[in-house]
Order: sequence, then structure tokens, then C-alpha cells
Amino acid sequence: MPDTTVELYVIQNDPHSRAAKELLESLNVAMTEIDITNNPELMEKLVELTGQWTVPAVVVRSDEGQKVVVGYEPEAIKQAVKST
Repeated sequence: MPDTTVELYVIQNDPHSRAAKELLESLNVAMTEIDITNNPELMEKLVELTGQWTVPAVVVRSDEGQKVVVGYEPEAIKQAVKST
């Protein structure tokens, strides 16, 4: 299995961010949660990674490349992390 990391970009009190976190947890996916609330540097990093300022954003990196899912898209998230 490739060495894989999963980052979840969220903002506080956002139901879609919470749902994405709960989905990843239900799939037993180890992740780093990155709260970009009131943090311009992290917001800019999100825009650099995704091309937009939308949360949640799931970034999956592995030896095979990088997959990014923007917004709460359960099926796309499941597909992106299926190899983790």
C-alpha cells in the first residue's frame, strides 16, 4: 500500500466540514484536520491547493499523486481515500 496522508480543511461551526470529518472517521481514515478559521495563511494554502476557497476540502497524497475533493461530496471522498 502506498504511503498516504489525508488532510481535511475545515472551518468552525460548518455542518459540511463536520459531516466530512464524520465520514472520514466512519471509514477509519487517519487524517490531519486543518482548521482555517481566522487563519489567512492556511486560507491561502487552501486556495493554492484547490484553486478556491471552499470547505470542506479533502487532500489525499500518496506515492501515486494527489487527489483533492472540494465540498462535501461523500462518494468522491470515499473514492479518493479508498486506498488508504
